[in-house]
Amino acid sequence: MPHKIRDLRLLHADLCQIIMYVDSIFAPLAIFFHGGTVAGFCGETIRLIERYSKGVDSSESLSLTSVVLSLAFLVIVIPLVTISTAEICDCPRKSIQAVNKLLQEQGTLDVAAGTHQIRLFLSQMYVKDVQMTAWRFYKLDRAALMTTYGASVSYVSLVLQSTGKV
Repeated sequence: MPHKIRDLRLLHADLCQIIMYVDSIFAPLAIFFHGGTVAGFCGETIRLIERYSKGVDSSESLSLTSVVLSLAFLVIVIPLVTISTAEICDCPRKSIQAVNKLLQEQGTLDVAAGTHQIRLFLSQMYVKDVQMTAWRFYKLDRAALMTTYGASVSYVSLVLQSTGKV
């Protein structure tokens, strides 16, 4: 049992290192990805408004289809990327409950080596707060997704309100 816990502890350390490595690669891209989403929603809204203000005819149906596909892409891809990132970052925190359960079970068996490995694992988990960020400005989690969509709705509503004044 102590060897399995030691192996689990080493795998956890590897997972944390992978998350930090991936964060160092994708953090600059993430902030542009989320910012591009807001800009994309505004841009596609402007294109859609321009198409309807001119009147849509059959020759512009391809353009309308591209607007709809772009908006669908923004609505589908951003949640997939952000939620999958949040799930990866939640893995170390979710495993704390399993390790606490192991410690309680191990305590009843009174095996010193196994208990020691579990305590080392718990201390390792509490010390390392592993997360993926958008260039270290904010964490990529579900809150980031909602913030991005909130900003998109705000800016799109501003665009829609200003179209009547133009």
